[in-house]
Amino acid sequence: MRVIDSIENREKTGFLGSAPIFSSLGAEELDFIAEHCALYEFDGGELIYEAGSRRAELFVLAEGKVGIYRHAENKETDEAVARFLPGECFGELGLLADEPREELAKAEEKSRILVFPQRSTDFREILAARPALSSRLLRKLMESTASRLRQANRLIKQNSPWIRELRRQVYTDPLTGLPNRTYLEENLISFFSSPPCALLMFKPDNFKQINDSFGHEAGDAAIQKIGRFLSGIALPEEKVVRFMGNEYALICPQTDIEEAVERAREIQERQGNLSYEYQGRPNDLVVTVSAGIAVYPRHGGSAAGLIAEAHRLAMRGRTLGGRQLLIASPENGEAP
Repeated sequence: MRVIDSIENREKTGFLGSAPIFSSLGAEELDFIAEHCALYEFDGGELIYEAGSRRAELFVLAEGKVGIYRHAENKETDEAVARFLPGECFGELGLLADEPREELAKAEEKSRILVFPQRSTDFREILAARPALSSRLLRKLMESTASRLRQANRLIKQNSPWIRELRRQVYTDPLTGLPNRTYLEENLISFFSSPPCALLMFKPDNFKQINDSFGHEAGDAAIQKIGRFLSGIALPEEKVVRFMGNEYALICPQTDIEEAVERAREIQERQGNLSYEYQGRPNDLVVTVSAGIAVYPRHGGSAAGLIAEAHRLAMRGRTLGGRQLLIASPENGEAP
């Protein structure tokens, strides 16, 4: 085995882009993954890893052929259980389950293999640094692994402690501890099983005054306070999400337009009464909010479409002077 140091990032991204797990990533994301990959060359018959070895690595076969073998009792030779060709990946289970490998991998001819992450880095640290990318990559890895495990009639331990921790990092906003935008984009559809489902977006109209008057630390404290306020008034079946910046979302299952409007007005009124004192310094600043409402299935059938529309309406409410409540129409217009 030898490391190919002369390879450029663009060549790595070409290999990565040919693999289904990475094919949907954008150019910048592929560049990020490529920076944390190393290309190795193996001679025919050379071991890539042994059974019982343990390391979180994903292998992308760039050139050659690789066989996966399992020790067969009462037989002189190991039993081949899988073979991989250029553009295919293997090793997903090692990344997800964090357990000793049950099989060995061997190059069946001279092969070049891209290894992610390179052996001087840690898979979990890389993913934690890029939550949105982590979410998509983790989902692709689990889809690929689940497909192979269904074929092999095996079970992945999806509740291992580090996978639970990784999910927490991927779906949680570090400032407020609330679910984040990635959570909303990937999980809103799960609330559509009991329609109607209302999505309310709340955008402060004059939040900039807090930052300008008291500084960004005060702004962060205010964002946390709004999060606590919304969490405190949310019903058990509702879900509060910090969408981005100072904008929040509230998912309201089994809520029609009339109920959503009533809920949004209640929140607008109560949030307008919040006090934003910072470090014991009271002030008379009143922060008003504009709200956008989109309801499934009346205003669309896709989670992405509802999110975009509710966000657009909340932003438009601010530009119309603030303290607005705008409702999507089936034609993606708005109603006052």
